[in-house]
Amino acid sequence: MVAEWSDKISAFWYGGIDVKNGQSVELIAWKGSHHIMVYPVHEHPQPPSKFLQYHKRIETLEDFQDAIDNNKEYMATYLSLERI
Repeated sequence: MVAEWSDKISAFWYGGIDVKNGQSVELIAWKGSHHIMVYPVHEHPQPPSKFLQYHKRIETLEDFQDAIDNNKEYMATYLSLERI
């Protein structure tokens, strides 16, 4: 896996295939956060569909890789608010 770091936005990024379902995804984590946001490419521009929770802060590319490999996965659900 080749992840990238962006100084401009202080975030880690990886684009690849979700091994659980075979779909293309983008994984993004802000430096210092404990989670990775999972964006399925076919759902763009929707918000993340999953979050990967990591046990420590993600500060380096090595932390980002470890967080991808060793995490707790949470499915995101969103409410649809309608104007009355």
